[in-house]
Amino acid sequence: MSKFYKIHPAIGLARVGNHPTAFFLGPEQPGAAGIEIGADNSESPVTQYKMEGLIKRQAARFRVYEYTTDATGKPSLVGEVRGDQAEIEWRVDLVNRKAALDHSPTPGHPAGPRNIDVTDRDSLIIRNPQPPIISGQNHKGVEIHGRFLTIQDVYLGELQTDSAGRLIVLGGRGKSESDPGGADLLEFANNDR
Repeated sequence: MSKFYKIHPAIGLARVGNHPTAFFLGPEQPGAAGIEIGADNSESPVTQYKMEGLIKRQAARFRVYEYTTDATGKPSLVGEVRGDQAEIEWRVDLVNRKAALDHSPTPGHPAGPRNIDVTDRDSLIIRNPQPPIISGQNHKGVEIHGRFLTIQDVYLGELQTDSAGRLIVLGGRGKSESDPGGADLLEFANNDR
């Protein structure tokens, strides 16, 4: 019998909002509402997606699970590993790949591909040069920044942990700009740089 660990969900979605601090967790089960975390760490269904006239960010929460395999190799879930049971260290590579997309969103979509004159598609990916690390319980506010072409500081989001040491990833605050600055928008979507 051997042990192994998996992070669930395997992929998470964090959506932007313009509120500087308020957020909610995205749904963690099919058909469920998002989740609000109270100051006392209580959890309840989200009731409002705005606060003070600003849009709350949608965060993604990640958990570690332990599994075992039997003699035939069949896996069995043991359970969630929480921060009070083990030291969990999260290393996060949060990126924005939108400018690097080189195709139309879907066939027949009125917007065309973006940045087709840029051959090095990786140069259009916004990422923190050194993925940050967060660990422990109730850790707040590890910000992630990257750069985009000549724009030196692009806020990508932030990391937190909850009372059980689970990772919470918040996306950006919905601010966008062009490179070079002040460039006109020629389309409603998929504008270059």
